[in-house]
Amino acid sequence: MAKKNVFRSILLGIERTIKGYSLRDVADSAADRIRKRTRLGYGVQDGKRGNPREKLKELSEEYVKYRRGRINRAVARPKKSNLSFTGKLLDALYGKVINGKAVVQVKENRKDGVKNRDIIKGQAEQGRHFFELTDKEVKGLRSEIKKDLIKALRKRK
Repeated sequence: MAKKNVFRSILLGIERTIKGYSLRDVADSAADRIRKRTRLGYGVQDGKRGNPREKLKELSEEYVKYRRGRINRAVARPKKSNLSFTGKLLDALYGKVINGKAVVQVKENRKDGVKNRDIIKGQAEQGRHFFELTDKEVKGLRSEIKKDLIKALRKRK
């Protein structure tokens, strides 16, 4: 009879810890991971979550010439495909919790009349899929959550 009470109290402690866990940090971390990987010139194979990363499709010579004098060199290089002409799109990524799920969204805060979601869609149509998590990023987020939950459980004792 005593074993049941011990297991029940452990289970209740785990349930309380999980209910109190905030996914906000996880959502922010996911947005950061997408931003960093994309700035390094990598996307997600076929644009599907959990697929491996792949180099973003190369830029045409004509577009490289166009970028040369106009690009924000703090966030990009003319020949490197990393979606950042001005850096606005990747800076607009943010994490949010919706219905108990960590979600990455994009702010529509541009003043040039273009919508960020249209840019993301256009990039995907050109074979530059970036707005998703790779296999290693998903694994890293799971590990991060696991460590946080274990740390929170240890504090409850």
